Amino acid sequence: MTEDEKLIQEVQDQCEYFAKGIINSLCKRAIRKINSWNIHIGTDDYPSSFNFFNILSIEYQSKCYDEISPCLEDAIEGVLDNEYEKLLPQERFFVDYSQCYYDNEFDSESIKRKIYDRFYEILNEHWESKKIANFEEKRNW
Repeated sequence: MTEDEKLIQEVQDQCEYFAKGIINSLCKRAIRKINSWNIHIGTDDYPSSFNFFNILSIEYQSKCYDEISPCLEDAIEGVLDNEYEKLLPQERFFVDYSQCYYDNEFDSESIKRKIYDRFYEILNEHWESKKIANFEEKRNW
């Protein structure tokens, strides 16, 4: 491997490192927007303290998006895409180049997939949170 190739590899590795934090922040901004939606999903009686994301994290464990609400997946992905478009140029650089490995070119679909995957990881992690676990435990009694 030449010195130039090593430098490119190092830059790309650093981009991936920074992109993880940027994507995490992007998803959290999207979640705040999603929580502001005045949409009712689910048939269970959820506590009034539960926001949209709390309910979505429960509903998503046993249902597909079409069962929860038609067009919901597109709406969520639209919010995530919008947050990606609003990134600062330097943030966008890190995210975009985090998926350009060595000989690969820029691929917007792999970037979107990385963002969506992180959103679903956060959704599943939230479902495992104490707040949701306590509700699930009470509901199963």
